[in-house]
Amino acid sequence: MDLSQALAMRHVGVVTGAKVIERPASDGSVWIVEFAFSQPLPESLSNLLEISRGGPKIFKGVQAALNDLKSIGMANATVQFTAADSFRANRFEWLYEWIRGLHQQGFDEQRILSAFTTTPAIHLNPDDPAAVKLGRIIIQHALGRSDGKELEAYLPPVEVLDVRYLRLTDEGHLCQATCANSEEDFVFLVGADVPEKELKSLLSDRKAAVCRYVLVAAHRLHPQAYTDPDNPPVGPGSYTSPVASFRLTSSDIGYLHQ
Repeated sequence: MDLSQALAMRHVGVVTGAKVIERPASDGSVWIVEFAFSQPLPESLSNLLEISRGGPKIFKGVQAALNDLKSIGMANATVQFTAADSFRANRFEWLYEWIRGLHQQGFDEQRILSAFTTTPAIHLNPDDPAAVKLGRIIIQHALGRSDGKELEAYLPPVEVLDVRYLRLTDEGHLCQATCANSEEDFVFLVGADVPEKELKSLLSDRKAAVCRYVLVAAHRLHPQAYTDPDNPPVGPGSYTSPVASFRLTSSDIGYLHQ
């Protein structure tokens, strides 16, 4: 479906809702709009509208989708990040080939779960209901029996609640991200070419956007080493530079200001 068709259907009340969905693709994320209708569509029409393909800066694609929806009068569209395959780093993926191999040998889900209990690298405790539940979720996702939504809760960080400025380091501004689970809190860098006043203003005025952006970045970007002026090296071989989860550039900050 294209925008003109969606606009026409919106005017006559056939379109009742819309959400922006991210789906992974080989060349980056594909952002589409999924429309809800009050009556079935003709077979020649789809309820999906492909908006854009993006690289690491997936929020540009989201905004493009939302802008198009606003242009046809859909001001309250929702945004949905699809399952664990979308942007979260899956720390269980190393098990998938092994799980699929067992399945090909005729192991059912229960036998694969039992194998978890005798494998030293996993060593699942069968008396721990939470561990057993996670084991089943991993197996089901590995075998393509779930879309991964349940798995997302086990792929930290899951949610960023707050971001605050800490201090300047040799690699840039150090910021602290506070997560729903305090054990998932992390620090990240912002390029030193970003003025401190501008960064602090952004963290104050665009808090929700920054929290969502750094959540995605924590899964997609690579760790960055830095030297902390408050904890300088004390001698050769006795100091390891701290590591930040990632570094945002001035381009990222400029985008978040939009």
